[in-house]
Amino acid sequence: MRICGCSPSVFFAIVALTLGYMANNFGMMKNVYRSQGFQRKRDSCRSLANTDVKAKSCEDFRFVSDNIIITGHGEISTFCFLKGVKSHTTDHLIAIDLNTELLTELPLTNFPKGIEFRPHGFEVKNNRVYVVNHAQNLSERVEIFELSNPTNIDRIAVKWIKAIEPPVPRGSLNSITAVSDEEIYVTHWLPRELPKAGLDHPETTEEKMNAVLGYAELLGARALGIPPLFHGHTGVYRCLVSTGKCDLAFGNFISSNGIAASPKGDFIFVADCMMEYVAVFARDGSTGKLTLKTTGKLPYAVDNVMLNPSPTSDGTFELWLGTMPDFVHYLTQPNGNPGGIAVGKYDPVKNSLTFVDYFTHDGAIVSGVATAAKWKNFVLLSGPKFKGGIAICDVAKDRA
Repeated sequence: MRICGCSPSVFFAIVALTLGYMANNFGMMKNVYRSQGFQRKRDSCRSLANTDVKAKSCEDFRFVSDNIIITGHGEISTFCFLKGVKSHTTDHLIAIDLNTELLTELPLTNFPKGIEFRPHGFEVKNNRVYVVNHAQNLSERVEIFELSNPTNIDRIAVKWIKAIEPPVPRGSLNSITAVSDEEIYVTHWLPRELPKAGLDHPETTEEKMNAVLGYAELLGARALGIPPLFHGHTGVYRCLVSTGKCDLAFGNFISSNGIAASPKGDFIFVADCMMEYVAVFARDGSTGKLTLKTTGKLPYAVDNVMLNPSPTSDGTFELWLGTMPDFVHYLTQPNGNPGGIAVGKYDPVKNSLTFVDYFTHDGAIVSGVATAAKWKNFVLLSGPKFKGGIAICDVAKDRA
């Protein structure tokens, strides 16, 4: 499909740029926290374990031990969502030892034949790895693996157990969290199905309409930071592993994205990337019901949510959030799409969620940040684009 003699990508990019300029001049944009970001001349950031070559696009990652992370090479935003899954081959899981920076590919033992694997969101709990998979024609699955030897990079392995297929629109499944081996929660970030061949290649009339609306949301809402005009509701589903049954737990998000559960499962944290806030839910342990407690607003889009695995002494929860500043900030950065990590603190006694803008990346290594975490004196940043893999940044060196 071509519009005004150019491809949909070019046409809607022009529209997005025009709207961004208008929005900026009419004062519609929120002020972005103006941190200096990384001082590139000090070489505080570099690609972790050569992931810029070995795993160019890592949407999400999780710690499986104190020093080992697991992630997946899957060029989600560019290939799956825009060009369609036919444009690239099946992807894989990798593990990285942060101490030695040894990267190893993990064979998918026992994985069902005929199922394509394109990893997106991740969760690790009780020696299980849960992975959002955009399989054939962007069909949505949660693959569940058994994890063994998580502290030894030479012996770490995964074995497929089963899959769950939440009833979400094609291409929209995003993030996952687990409260037990039996109960998981997933988010979907789009209210309508993506075309089977990606946004750039709609075929039916319905797919063409969805492509137009999809671009309006992706470029207009997320990039510009303006609440979308043509966006329906997305939500959180609660799924039981034994039966595969999924029920809507909460459905009033514009674009539900990152999700994380507290260690005991009494709280669930959900990011709405387009509305730029994180919602805190109390979870009923017997029914799984979610009750909204409070929300915390940020000045830019927030993507994935990860909890600090180390418990705090004061009973609060520390959230690590991958962030993508709004379009005005994007235009001011010469290297690409900036982003970074924001640290949130939730106090269940005061029922308050506050944020600290911890670090901002200029986009030179990782073009866009979806997931962020702290490790020792470093910050880890990964993004859904086809540039950079995972960046590791020396916070102490940069701020010296």
